[in-house]
Amino acid sequence: MRIAAATAVALAAAGPAPLAHAAGGEDVRPPFIPIEHVYLPLPEGMQPLWPTFAAGGNDILFQEGGKGGLWIIGADGSRLKCITCDVPGAPKIRGGGFAHAFPDGKRILYTDGVAAASDLPGRPNGWVIECDVSIRDCPSPRFLPIDMSADRGKAGLAQRRTFHLSPDGKLIGWMNVRSDATVMVVARLERQQDKYVAADPRAVNPAGPRSDTDDDADRWENLSQLYELKSFSPDGRAIIAVGTPRGNVDILRVELADGRTTRLTAHSDWDEDSSFSPDQKLLVVNSWRSQHRLDALAWIPEIRGFTGLMTGAAIAPYYVSTWEGFQCDLSPWLLPARGDDGGRLLGQPLDVYGKPGFSAANNLHGQRVWSADSRMVILQERTRTRGTFSPNRIAIARLDREPGKPVVPVSSRVGDWAVPASLYEGPHARDRMAQVKGRKGGTATVEYKGTLGGGGASTSVRFDRFTDDGLTFVSGTMSGAAGVQGDGERRAWRLLADVEVTGRHTGHLDMDLTIDNAAKPLPQMTGRLTATYDGKAAPPLPELGPCYDGQPVAAPLRLRLSPVGNAYVATVTADVSGDVRPVQGALVRVGATSVRTDATGKAKLPATTRGEVRASAGDTFLPATAEVP
Repeated sequence: MRIAAATAVALAAAGPAPLAHAAGGEDVRPPFIPIEHVYLPLPEGMQPLWPTFAAGGNDILFQEGGKGGLWIIGADGSRLKCITCDVPGAPKIRGGGFAHAFPDGKRILYTDGVAAASDLPGRPNGWVIECDVSIRDCPSPRFLPIDMSADRGKAGLAQRRTFHLSPDGKLIGWMNVRSDATVMVVARLERQQDKYVAADPRAVNPAGPRSDTDDDADRWENLSQLYELKSFSPDGRAIIAVGTPRGNVDILRVELADGRTTRLTAHSDWDEDSSFSPDQKLLVVNSWRSQHRLDALAWIPEIRGFTGLMTGAAIAPYYVSTWEGFQCDLSPWLLPARGDDGGRLLGQPLDVYGKPGFSAANNLHGQRVWSADSRMVILQERTRTRGTFSPNRIAIARLDREPGKPVVPVSSRVGDWAVPASLYEGPHARDRMAQVKGRKGGTATVEYKGTLGGGGASTSVRFDRFTDDGLTFVSGTMSGAAGVQGDGERRAWRLLADVEVTGRHTGHLDMDLTIDNAAKPLPQMTGRLTATYDGKAAPPLPELGPCYDGQPVAAPLRLRLSPVGNAYVATVTADVSGDVRPVQGALVRVGATSVRTDATGKAKLPATTRGEVRASAGDTFLPATAEVP
């Protein structure tokens, strides 16, 4: 079967395919800032799931894991009420669910979380809740289904998941799990008489090959990854997505107008749900960074991620599909909007987990976890008690920074580079083979067979002195294959690799893993994975289960006093798992005097200073003291 003509034309117009790293300011590390936590108490037994700010930031929406329903509470903790409880016709959400308030304050996008794709009457994957006055004053909500059926094509459609709303409320985005790929979709949300329609759904995966004879390695690697849409940018110009470039689970920004793709993170561990602050100066990334759990999969940066879809589909449900797995969930980190500078910047934890009984959790809701002034981030907490998801409170991280001015969203529009979702062809649309070239020489031969979801999908690659820089060369084989038996991703997977790296850098990847995500009572992983690079061995993959001791904890401040003339200068820094930076806004106290540190972490103390000096900086750092002689 040939690639559809419309697909080929659209991909040819997609522009440059190589991933760019976010540029600007890479040599300037932003200071750490104080972060304090506030908690909104809820009635006993309530379990808030995926809380988000409503338009204007005066209210917070959340789903309730115990009593059920969609709830609203004031950002000050007042006026708690249920929007959908005891309302005839209220939707029954599956798989966690998403709730995003529209900017008009009168509507809510209310969808399934992770659920089977459904276009049956009365059982869509999402609704728009309409209110006559406001979502706060909504005694008779109307539940209008969203018709998403235009995203269906020849490929089998198993799931629709992770729904998001554009800042202007005109676009809806989600991810399709299909028999040929995972496909990110963006569509116009149009109201009709008795429903909404997701019109003109477009596939917004980074640009793939123009044809089966295209020898561009970047485009074939783009095609071969596991993608999931995570958020819209506050200006409405882009989506934030997770992909698997170079075998690494990282964050990408994809421009809606032309498909230009920028890699925001490159840390060797798992980065996923992410969102920009409304002023587009900061980025929240939910991640395993600092724990070194998946480092081995991305240990050798020269190995291209042609088997990324297979690896991601095997690894993700193994670690995060059970209660035991979610006891080692991703935790939220703060980065500058440009990202982590190619993996060199670790970031700052938004929460710490030394508290008994509580664990990290990933708030999946993207951009709407931020307050409008970019100074607060809503967190998701998780208990360590089986059967109880979250404590009966809403946690908010308050950032000690000047209020940010929200960017003005543009009228979001997807350019012609993005093909209709129904015409998009993923790597497993059909059996095929491609030979691609390294940027500076060598080849990689990539072969795709079968389909996902029980069709025996496999991806294999043979590297022959493949090189992107002409200095380091990759040779050997890798493959990933899915078992036929199972349900969705709950099946057995086989991951193999025997890859040698020679030249300026040297290394070896040896992998023979069988991952059975259908095993009971828990998924099982057997086999081996070893990776070395320039003589350094990667940490082993961890066992499935809690990682309480590995989650971020409060880092101790460092306080140094230096005489300057007749006075002293206090310098406050912190070391967060090897990321050493100054702390801006740290409170330095001596006697009745207190001063704040500047962006370099320095504060000048009076010439009369004597005795103990104490520095503190919110809840995520431990205080430090020093003595003035």
